[in-house]
Amino acid sequence: MIMSPIVHRTPDFLLAVVSCWIGLSLLVRAPRDRDARVFAWFTLNLALYGLTAFLPLLTESPDVARVMMRLQLVETVIAPPVFLHFIMTLTSHVRIPNGQRVMLGIFYGIGVAMALYALFGDLQAVPNSPAWSPHGELRFPDGWLWWAWNVQRVLPLVAAIGLMWRAYRRTPGDEQEKKLQRIFALTALVGVVGAILATVNRNLLVSPLLPRTIILIAMIVLAYAVLNHRALLPERVARRTFFYSLIGSAITTIYVGLLLLFEWVIQTWLLISAPLLTIFSLVVLVAVLGPLREWFRDQLDRRFFRREFSYGRLLRSLSDDLFERGSLDDQLQAALSSICRTLEVQSGMVALLTPEGLIPRAAYGQEKPQPILHDVMLPTEPSHVEETWTPWQSAQLLLPLRRGDESLGLLALGPHYSSLPFNATERALLDHLGNYLALAITYERAREEQQSAIASLAEQRRALQAQQEQLAQQAADAALQTEQSSLPGIENETLTNGLRVYALGPLRVERYGQAITRWGGNKAGTYQAEALFAFLFDRRGKGVTKDEAAEVIWPDLEISKADAAFHRTLAALRRTLEPDLRRGNESRTILYHHERYWLEPLSIDWYDAEQFIAAAEQGVSLYHQGDQQGALAALERASGLYRGDYMDDCPFFGDSVYAEDQRSLLRARYVEVQLTLGALYEALGRAGEAITAYRYASVASPDGCPPASAGLGRLQAGGETLNT
Repeated sequence: MIMSPIVHRTPDFLLAVVSCWIGLSLLVRAPRDRDARVFAWFTLNLALYGLTAFLPLLTESPDVARVMMRLQLVETVIAPPVFLHFIMTLTSHVRIPNGQRVMLGIFYGIGVAMALYALFGDLQAVPNSPAWSPHGELRFPDGWLWWAWNVQRVLPLVAAIGLMWRAYRRTPGDEQEKKLQRIFALTALVGVVGAILATVNRNLLVSPLLPRTIILIAMIVLAYAVLNHRALLPERVARRTFFYSLIGSAITTIYVGLLLLFEWVIQTWLLISAPLLTIFSLVVLVAVLGPLREWFRDQLDRRFFRREFSYGRLLRSLSDDLFERGSLDDQLQAALSSICRTLEVQSGMVALLTPEGLIPRAAYGQEKPQPILHDVMLPTEPSHVEETWTPWQSAQLLLPLRRGDESLGLLALGPHYSSLPFNATERALLDHLGNYLALAITYERAREEQQSAIASLAEQRRALQAQQEQLAQQAADAALQTEQSSLPGIENETLTNGLRVYALGPLRVERYGQAITRWGGNKAGTYQAEALFAFLFDRRGKGVTKDEAAEVIWPDLEISKADAAFHRTLAALRRTLEPDLRRGNESRTILYHHERYWLEPLSIDWYDAEQFIAAAEQGVSLYHQGDQQGALAALERASGLYRGDYMDDCPFFGDSVYAEDQRSLLRARYVEVQLTLGALYEALGRAGEAITAYRYASVASPDGCPPASAGLGRLQAGGETLNT
């Protein structure tokens, strides 16, 4: 009987699908786990091995088939060292021993070298193409390359079996560990037998159906180990989640196989080459995937994980509804409704204990309890109602809501729709939920008390604010007088009450007449601290966030490192500006509120840019009013204040867009000052000074300053007349 080539290669296709799905399932659930990463690397090579064997059957191009054959030869020399790598990782608890690492490196090196030859070298075509390979077979040429190819395929597998046997014999007496080692040893043995048979069959031109089936069985056994014993998975990865993935892989395999089968039927019978069935199948799958997946998961949970399903369904309901509610009443109502719907209870009530009595705050069902339940004795533990409960006759189960020794209220539930009593599982679940509701009630009451306290404190703060400001001013004056008296060689009348900032040109800041040179102190970089001060100073009135400062000063650092550097630099800067500062939150120069940092404007006594702008505006205004002498004095004072561009050499901040915006505005004002000065000098007959002013304006103007150039040309043309 002659079998179709598809039949011979079916195990290759199934191996590719199962390997890809299982490997990715582990990797996405434990991406940082070493075993999961190596297992994913192993299954990736198995998937490529199966695909490169199966895909030549689907193409009509001999050239494409030969490319696939070359890639399959690559996998025949790469997959064995990868399998050995997986076994070494599996049998070593911490890291692979050095001797094994050397052996693995040798096999990887040989595999890579032979893989390069398989991709680009001259390969030998096998005569008499077998039935399972319509386009023929390729292999390494006869001679030492052929022997090296076979040794590379067999020797790593034999070494892997040896490692598994040694690890099994050294396994401690724990029965679970022994069982896992048996499963892995069986998996490795079956897989190696299949791989060696595949090597023999390939050389003898025998069908690959049997050895590839054996390898597929090994993968199924490995999937069983992962499913039932959570092997290769860290403890945090749930067994149920991987169970879904494994069932999904089987369904996916069947789905893809049916698609290929029906596409072949359509192409054979209807002679239609377009993949219409695949297109419409994908459309249907995308449309129904979400609801179908949820239905499928629910059915599996109901069948295999009944208890987990009850817990999960209720907790999902609470997480979806409860935290979207605002007030305590809304939260309690959402929780009660979820509990009653999930447990199929006819009615329920949540009541809170107050000095007036037990007051219902949430109810479910038709019968409503009384607004206030007086003289009710609360139970101390969950209890079934033996007789009719007077405050609410529908009650079947009473669950006290307590936090420690304090009684907060009561959760009362009516009968099931089935009239069955509450079982032990439901009572245990309700006990946990009662603790949760009690915690929610405690939190809400604490929040209300906190809000009341905050409002009271805010009122007191407003009442004391004026006195605090007065006391703070008096303390600052006293501290200033003390520090002034302790500074030798400086006249007290020259000392200021704060900072003098020279921002036009190189940044210079004076504190009590002394220039600040070490901005960062002993614990932070001076350049970074100076840049942070410049940023805070430039943004006074707007404030600076931590992220904005980090983006300007530490743009290349990771978030955590930039955060630490910012706080370290901020603390050093505060102590530089306030040497007697004990704690950062006591600073009166750099404040923090509304998630922003602010430089206190009152700490700045003098600022050259402000003086420059004031003098420039006064000079231009007097010039237009015809007061040439007053305008000349004000403009010359403004020109003298402009030592250079704004924050010209300030580290980090000087190159930022924040500094550039302010720099452009001040430079434009300086150009205006020089143009006006040039016009005044020209009117007064002072040609040399007019030429200099126009030159300054031309150099400072970013566009060449046509007005200045025109004035300069006019003065140069008549320079001799003016000079005489």
